[in-house]
Amino acid sequence: MASLIKERALSRMRTAYEDGMMDTCVRQARTEVSGDYGYGQATYADVAGSLECLYRPASAREKNFWATAGGGQVLDIEGVVYFKRSDTVLNTDRLRITHMHGDTTTERTYEIVAGPVLDQVVQKVAIKLMKDGTD
Repeated sequence: MASLIKERALSRMRTAYEDGMMDTCVRQARTEVSGDYGYGQATYADVAGSLECLYRPASAREKNFWATAGGGQVLDIEGVVYFKRSDTVLNTDRLRITHMHGDTTTERTYEIVAGPVLDQVVQKVAIKLMKDGTD
Protein backbone atom coordinates (compact mmCIF):
# COMPACT_ATOMS: atom_id res chain seq x y z
CA MET A 1 0.00 0.00 0.00
CA ALA A 2 1.44 3.37 -0.99
CA SER A 3 1.87 6.02 1.65
CA LEU A 4 0.49 9.51 1.10
CA ILE A 5 3.75 10.96 2.38
CA LYS A 6 7.07 9.74 1.02
CA GLU A 7 9.49 8.17 3.49
CA ARG A 8 12.08 10.87 2.82
CA ALA A 9 9.58 13.62 3.74
CA LEU A 10 8.57 11.71 6.89
CA SER A 11 12.22 11.39 7.86
CA ARG A 12 12.72 15.15 7.51
CA MET A 13 9.59 15.90 9.58
CA ARG A 14 10.68 13.47 12.31
CA THR A 15 14.13 15.08 12.43
CA ALA A 16 12.56 18.55 12.71
CA TYR A 17 10.37 17.44 15.62
CA GLU A 18 13.24 15.65 17.35
CA ASP A 19 15.43 18.76 17.05
CA GLY A 20 12.68 20.72 18.82
CA MET A 21 12.50 18.38 21.81
CA MET A 22 14.25 20.64 24.29
CA ASP A 23 12.78 19.22 27.49
CA THR A 24 13.76 16.15 29.49
CA CYS A 25 11.58 13.81 31.48
CA VAL A 26 11.90 10.58 33.42
CA ARG A 27 9.41 7.80 32.88
CA GLN A 28 8.03 6.11 35.99
CA ALA A 29 6.68 2.62 35.39
CA ARG A 30 3.76 1.25 37.38
CA THR A 31 4.10 -1.99 39.31
CA GLU A 32 1.64 -3.75 41.55
CA VAL A 33 2.64 -4.95 44.99
CA SER A 34 0.47 -6.98 47.28
CA GLY A 35 -1.43 -4.84 49.75
CA ASP A 36 -3.79 -5.38 52.64
CA TYR A 37 -6.62 -7.85 52.14
CA GLY A 38 -5.10 -9.14 48.91
CA TYR A 39 -5.61 -5.93 46.95
CA GLY A 40 -2.79 -4.73 44.78
CA GLN A 41 -1.10 -1.44 45.62
CA ALA A 42 0.28 0.58 42.70
CA THR A 43 3.83 1.87 43.06
CA TYR A 44 5.90 3.83 40.57
CA ALA A 45 9.64 3.55 40.01
CA ASP A 46 11.93 5.48 37.68
CA VAL A 47 12.91 3.68 34.52
CA ALA A 48 16.65 3.98 33.84
CA GLY A 49 17.63 6.96 31.71
CA SER A 50 15.79 10.08 30.69
CA LEU A 51 13.79 10.84 27.57
CA GLU A 52 13.99 13.87 25.32
CA CYS A 53 10.54 15.35 25.03
CA LEU A 54 8.62 18.53 24.34
CA TYR A 55 6.12 19.76 26.93
CA ARG A 56 3.42 22.16 25.83
CA PRO A 57 0.54 23.47 27.93
CA ALA A 58 -2.70 22.24 26.43
CA SER A 59 -4.81 24.68 24.45
CA ALA A 60 -8.61 24.75 24.72
CA ARG A 61 -8.77 22.96 21.36
CA GLU A 62 -6.50 20.16 22.57
CA LYS A 63 -8.45 19.78 25.80
CA ASN A 64 -11.57 19.31 23.69
CA PHE A 65 -9.80 16.81 21.37
CA TRP A 66 -8.56 14.68 24.25
CA ALA A 67 -11.94 14.76 25.98
CA THR A 68 -13.57 13.56 22.74
CA ALA A 69 -10.85 10.97 22.01
CA GLY A 70 -11.18 9.61 25.54
CA GLY A 71 -14.91 9.14 25.21
CA GLY A 72 -15.62 12.21 27.34
CA GLN A 73 -13.84 10.74 30.36
CA VAL A 74 -10.64 12.81 30.24
CA LEU A 75 -10.63 15.90 32.43
CA ASP A 76 -8.05 18.39 33.68
CA ILE A 77 -5.55 18.15 30.86
CA GLU A 78 -2.57 20.27 31.90
CA GLY A 79 -0.44 19.73 28.85
CA VAL A 80 0.71 17.54 26.03
CA VAL A 81 4.12 15.85 25.91
CA TYR A 82 5.65 14.80 22.60
CA PHE A 83 8.16 11.94 22.31
CA LYS A 84 10.10 10.28 19.55
CA ARG A 85 8.27 7.43 17.88
CA SER A 86 10.95 5.00 19.07
CA ASP A 87 10.50 5.85 22.80
CA THR A 88 8.54 3.51 25.01
CA VAL A 89 5.74 5.28 26.87
CA LEU A 90 2.78 3.39 28.34
CA ASN A 91 -0.60 4.73 29.38
CA THR A 92 -0.02 3.42 32.92
CA ASP A 93 3.22 5.41 33.35
CA ARG A 94 3.83 8.66 35.14
CA LEU A 95 6.28 11.33 33.97
CA ARG A 96 8.63 13.61 35.88
CA ILE A 97 9.70 16.64 33.86
CA THR A 98 13.23 17.46 35.00
CA HIS A 99 14.42 20.05 32.45
CA MET A 100 12.55 22.65 30.42
CA HIS A 101 14.39 24.22 27.50
CA GLY A 102 17.59 22.72 28.89
CA ASP A 103 17.24 24.35 32.32
CA THR A 104 16.64 22.38 35.51
CA THR A 105 13.10 22.90 36.73
CA THR A 106 11.15 22.14 39.87
CA GLU A 107 10.34 18.50 39.33
CA ARG A 108 6.67 17.72 39.14
CA THR A 109 5.07 14.38 38.57
CA TYR A 110 2.38 14.03 35.92
CA GLU A 111 -0.10 11.26 35.26
CA ILE A 112 -0.80 10.18 31.70
CA VAL A 113 -4.53 10.57 31.22
CA ALA A 114 -4.78 10.00 27.47
CA GLY A 115 -2.57 8.36 24.89
CA PRO A 116 -0.01 7.59 23.82
CA VAL A 117 -1.16 8.52 20.35
CA LEU A 118 1.30 7.44 17.68
CA ASP A 119 1.18 9.26 14.36
CA GLN A 120 3.54 9.25 11.40
CA VAL A 121 5.91 11.76 13.00
CA VAL A 122 5.80 11.60 16.82
CA GLN A 123 3.87 10.13 19.69
CA LYS A 124 2.10 12.25 22.25
CA VAL A 125 0.38 11.91 25.60
CA ALA A 126 -1.97 14.18 27.52
CA ILE A 127 -0.99 14.70 31.15
CA LYS A 128 -2.27 16.18 34.37
CA LEU A 129 -0.33 17.21 37.45
CA MET A 130 -0.32 14.76 40.34
CA LYS A 131 -1.36 16.67 43.43
CA ASP A 132 -0.07 15.77 46.85
CA GLY A 133 -2.83 17.59 48.76
CA THR A 134 -0.70 20.59 49.76
CA ASP A 135 -2.01 22.89 47.03
